[in-house]
Amino acid sequence: GDVRGIGLLRGVEIVSDKPTKTPFFRALRAAETISAHAMAAGGWILPGYGAAPEGQGDWLGLAPPFVISEKEIGQLVAAVRTALDRFAEESRAAA
Repeated sequence: GDVRGIGLLRGVEIVSDKPTKTPFFRALRAAETISAHAMAAGGWILPGYGAAPEGQGDWLGLAPPFVISEKEIGQLVAAVRTALDRFAEESRAAA
């Protein structure tokens, strides 16, 4: 999906198929699941739903502190990557 934002504030659209931007089925609760995985990995991201024009679609909000070290940014990126990888594995296994 799309990534939008300014400064450190980012919104990330989560889609099941990038070329067509097809949203995940709502029953998967993609944003909530990814957010929970990120928290377990030491990061915090805001889950959201309803970003697509049809009122569908999962998104993640990234809003780190305004005063943040390079090391802390690396930790957040690692937590988000871990969360996305874990969700991808789970959704493949469920298919």
